[in-house]
Amino acid sequence: MIKKNLTAVSVIIAVTAVIVLLALFDPMESKWMPRCFFKFATGYDCPGCGSQRAIHALLHGDIGAAIGFNGLLVVSLPLILYLAVVTLGRKRWENLYRRSTSNVVIYATLAIIILWTMVRNMLGI
Repeated sequence: MIKKNLTAVSVIIAVTAVIVLLALFDPMESKWMPRCFFKFATGYDCPGCGSQRAIHALLHGDIGAAIGFNGLLVVSLPLILYLAVVTLGRKRWENLYRRSTSNVVIYATLAIIILWTMVRNMLGI
């Protein structure tokens, strides 16, 4: 029980630290923010390319810019929050957790991510 709570607290602290850093420092201007290795190696955007900039824009209230940087991330944030809550409460909501992490959901998510990657690279978005 203590180990699970320690893990949850550690994750919350890490996520909070990343959010604070992204709020304070603009990834487009910062030299120390990590760059995408996939884009560096291939020249193509990965599904997560633009996520740092999108989160920075969201934290500053610029939804339009955030969508321009990574629209899939912006649209997916409510789902990501939902999955985090369901995962944390998986003992309480076992059926909901099981349905939310079923193979159908996982494969559909993977298909959306692959489709997003292809479309954004073909259309340059």
